[in-house]
Amino acid sequence: SSGSNQGSPKPRRTGSSGNLASIPSPGGSERAPPSPSQLCAVCGDTAACQHYGVRTCEGCKGFFKRTVQKGSKYVCLAERQCPVDKRRRNRCQFCRFQKCLKVGMVKE
Repeated sequence: SSGSNQGSPKPRRTGSSGNLASIPSPGGSERAPPSPSQLCAVCGDTAACQHYGVRTCEGCKGFFKRTVQKGSKYVCLAERQCPVDKRRRNRCQFCRFQKCLKVGMVKE
């Protein structure tokens, strides 16, 4: 017997000054995949900001920093073409450091 209420708009709250746009939409927990500009230039992991002149993840930032500070020299046990991605970035330090340099990371 109360079917007349379905099509009417919801009543507006008084006192709210149109701040409805700032309320997060439901389902906001689903994050869109990061755009390429938000990814580490070295390994492709998510990267919040730039380090040593290039957008990198915390892992590659720390690796580059330690390598430069210690003056480490690495050797590639393969063909100097090892894949450097999020999953395999720790396999070959030589190729990872070369990729850091290739993408433009600079010793400050």
